[in-house]
Amino acid sequence: MPRIAELNERDVLDEVLRSLQPQGRIFCHLELSGPWAFRMAAAGMARFHVVEKGSCWLQTQDGAPVALAAGDLVIVLHDHHLSNSAKPRSVASLETFLERLKRFARIGFRKPGGTSSTHLLCGSFQLTRGVRHPLLNVLPPVLHVKGRGGGRSVEWLDLTLRFLKAEIAQLGVGSETIVSRLTDLIFIQAVRAWLAEEPEGAGARLGALRDRHVGAALRLMHREPGRAWRVSALARAVGVSRATLARRFTLLVGEPPLTYLGRWRMRLAADLMRSEDLTLGEIAARVGYQSEAALSRMFSRVMGLPPGAYRRVYRPSRRGRA
Repeated sequence: MPRIAELNERDVLDEVLRSLQPQGRIFCHLELSGPWAFRMAAAGMARFHVVEKGSCWLQTQDGAPVALAAGDLVIVLHDHHLSNSAKPRSVASLETFLERLKRFARIGFRKPGGTSSTHLLCGSFQLTRGVRHPLLNVLPPVLHVKGRGGGRSVEWLDLTLRFLKAEIAQLGVGSETIVSRLTDLIFIQAVRAWLAEEPEGAGARLGALRDRHVGAALRLMHREPGRAWRVSALARAVGVSRATLARRFTLLVGEPPLTYLGRWRMRLAADLMRSEDLTLGEIAARVGYQSEAALSRMFSRVMGLPPGAYRRVYRPSRRGRA
């Protein structure tokens, strides 16, 4: 049985970042001036925006407007809008906004009205693929990495964006894969930057990852998801009492350990259904269920549809064995 000394914070954070498996893409490069605003729905994705030049405002449904400056990166997990003003008169959907731009410029990415004052690179990360990653709950709704406007240059962001823009400009063989990997890197680095800069004790979200015992329990469940874990066994492995682990885990993660484990197992089962030609029984064994029926019940409860229907929706071009 691994002991707490073997499971340090770096191990846990590495596992968290690996398991998120972001799939990034770029969908527009905008040069804007004059009054403008557009909104974006989360739709199961994390949206990101890089302010290459100028400034703008970010507004989420529940938060105060956030001022963005040149060099800033922002990753948003919820519905939001961007605008040139903290209080725009009207906000169109991104699709409508881009359609309007096509009337004024051949490539559709420039809004008229004088010299371009704000340049934005916008993209998204597909993080859910039908099931929300349990650890997304520990991230803040907005990840804001301040660049040059924050008084210093973020070297990793500058280098990644320089490479990304060069690849977008030349678009050759393999460019789509390279762009996707670079955007994945942006997400991972942004999470790392947030974890490094957020002060200790600033909130439960960060505490779940930094707490010695809860973090180690997360690592064990991720490393051995098919094991028949009980809270008492986890507690012994990380060196605390069952009651202490159950209380701290629920406080910091937002749900009891075995509830988290069940949703994590469904994430893994969904990944296997999309990527492997395995029977439902084989998948059940890998993620810790003794029968297909037990897996199906849990999968349907968490996902809202049974395993066969999930495969048809998320892997329509390949026939898996049910």
